[in-house]
Amino acid sequence: GLIARDVRIFDYKQRERTLGVVSEISLDINYAALFHHQPFLNALDIRNGDLTVPLPPAQGQVSKAELKHFRAHVYFPPERIEVTQAEGLFCGVRISASGQLIKRENYQQSPKESPENAAKRLRFLQTVVTMLQRFRYPEQAPELQVKFSGDLSQLEDAHVEATLSGNRILRDDYEARDLFLRAEWKDHTCTIPQLEWRDAIGRFAGTASWSRVNRRAAFQARSSIALQSL
Repeated sequence: GLIARDVRIFDYKQRERTLGVVSEISLDINYAALFHHQPFLNALDIRNGDLTVPLPPAQGQVSKAELKHFRAHVYFPPERIEVTQAEGLFCGVRISASGQLIKRENYQQSPKESPENAAKRLRFLQTVVTMLQRFRYPEQAPELQVKFSGDLSQLEDAHVEATLSGNRILRDDYEARDLFLRAEWKDHTCTIPQLEWRDAIGRFAGTASWSRVNRRAAFQARSSIALQSL
């Protein structure tokens, strides 16, 4: 295979702007398949990467989103993409992901996204990052674990499971402890079967669901927390 160290990724429009720095990238290559113009990449290994997504200028909003200490192990068996381990630090939250996607031989790349939709996605990312940066974690970073499976040509039909846990989470003068969230995306429905935390006054426990098909949501909650400070 091939190994590249100290890799830098630049903005193709502004070469002076660095978008990513990766300590090491390893490629496991099938050279026989390469010479016969067939899929030739067996595996990809990324170690210690810092990636940056520049965001449009907006008053009161952050100017970039950063994923730090990123590493990933990805395998490419026939007609599949398997992520055995991918993790990094995003806005102070440690994220880890694993799963697989089917990539059929007749896979067709999706049409290029319109500039309007791309700008909308960037604005949404900017809002999320701006919100997350107001949180502080005095002890260890919260952990978000994600597992996924699906078809690369139909990502909206993918099955995704996620859990989020954190010991102490501060935002302004409010402190939450022992946060735990469990969520699932399946059959075009987002379900939250468990969401709970406690604060200095009491506890919160709730469940929720939202259907993309009929745009309806349902939730239940039981709370004795300090609502005013929240």
